[in-house]
Amino acid sequence: MNNVFRRLPVLIVFLFVLVQPLQSLAKGVSWSELSAEQQQVLKQLQPRWDGLDVERQNALAERAQIFIQMTPEQRQLARRRFARWQALEPEQRQWIRERFIQFKQLPPSEQQRLRNRYRLFKQLPPEKRRVLKQRWREERQRQRDYLRSLPPRPREVLQRELRQLSPQERRRRINEHRNSRNIRD
Repeated sequence: MNNVFRRLPVLIVFLFVLVQPLQSLAKGVSWSELSAEQQQVLKQLQPRWDGLDVERQNALAERAQIFIQMTPEQRQLARRRFARWQALEPEQRQWIRERFIQFKQLPPSEQQRLRNRYRLFKQLPPEKRRVLKQRWREERQRQRDYLRSLPPRPREVLQRELRQLSPQERRRRINEHRNSRNIRD
């Protein structure tokens, strides 16, 4: 028992050190706690800042700090991308968010593979990119048409299976399914 009382001050200090940062996170960031630069970046939000939830305040303060540290070219690019994001329809934004979540759930090796493929694609001449995009659109349309041609139950089963596959595996699986169906017909 004496041993417990001797360790109590250490435990209290330890808990205080742990709880202090959590309390600052839980209370959010007041407008006056933001730096002048952060306030300038977030000035449009000042009237409703106190009404934002704690997580949103913290995230915005953090992003404003990142924005401040960007070069002028990076800031301009960020502004253009944000304007493009705002111009999207809500359904398009939702679709992008869902794809982002799917991407983040992929194994790191698959994420890296996709990043590398995208980087290579962006390095192609514009005409070659246009041709590849068109080929991709046509392939996707053929896949959709094929799926629509299936009876409802087999279509649902195949669609569930396809959701778990990469685009290459999906293409291969649809072709296998189409070929096996042609053999039976």
